[in-house]
Amino acid sequence: MTEYMKQRLETRIIRESFNDLPVIQTADDAYVLLKDLQSEMVEKFTVLFMDTRHRVLALVVMFSGGMTEAVVDVRILIKTALDIGATAFLIAHNHPSGDPKPSAEDRAITKKIEQAARLFDIRLLDHIVVGHENFFSFANQGILVS
Repeated sequence: MTEYMKQRLETRIIRESFNDLPVIQTADDAYVLLKDLQSEMVEKFTVLFMDTRHRVLALVVMFSGGMTEAVVDVRILIKTALDIGATAFLIAHNHPSGDPKPSAEDRAITKKIEQAARLFDIRLLDHIVVGHENFFSFANQGILVS
């Protein structure tokens, strides 16, 4: 019989100073940090975890997938937010095709993540879909409730 060992997820945040943390006030601010996703050949689901003043505590590539999708585990995302001590976060992923128009699946996972985060008093500020030299912001389009 095989014995399974419990894996421990450990997140360490190291800061020189709170003054050096980037602040996200708009989707354009976030896009500056996320623009590199446009060159990825597979979908990468990234999260910017933030404090109450929207200072970035961590930028984490949480999930990676294939050419057309990345599987997102909402439980892991929320657990990571809690571990980091984030009170807000922004999710982002790229479309390797270059077209940032969100799919029906993108809209569904956004709603699911937003509902889960609300249970823990964590705010989902935006979902940004990165294309080639452009992006789509759910917040800018009025799609998010937060």
